[in-house]
Amino acid sequence: MQELLQRAEEHFFAGRIHIALKLFEHIKAKDPENYLATTYSADIYAMQKKYAEAVDNYKIALDLSPAPYQEHFRLGQVYYLQRKADPARDAFQEALRARPELAECHYYLGLIYLRFDNDREKAKAAFTLYLQARPEAKERLQIETLLQPGNTP
Repeated sequence: MQELLQRAEEHFFAGRIHIALKLFEHIKAKDPENYLATTYSADIYAMQKKYAEAVDNYKIALDLSPAPYQEHFRLGQVYYLQRKADPARDAFQEALRARPELAECHYYLGLIYLRFDNDREKAKAAFTLYLQARPEAKERLQIETLLQPGNTP
């Protein structure tokens, strides 16, 4: 099983995600509790914009993971891409509870507060926390522009 997982990872990192997905799904069929095959499958489904499959796999990975903050974060991203603000917000907040230093959660929360909730104050607070943790963030200019009065998200 380890050799098959290694082959699947090689295909994944070489960009042959369709082959990797077949191998990861094969591994999961033989070992439904294989954490790595489950998370890789979820990542591939998210890349393919097959969000329902991605969510299903991330939820399974949550149960298998010893430190599920990553799965909460990834779930938040998938929900955000689907414009599902409430579950995205919940997922990012859950990731932060488990890993308070995960600054990227603050970035996404800022986007949710600004774009979906129309709450500039909460957005500003979230973006400020993000920029304090990542002062050299490439999104700095974008964030500052979004927060200027009169700009619409």
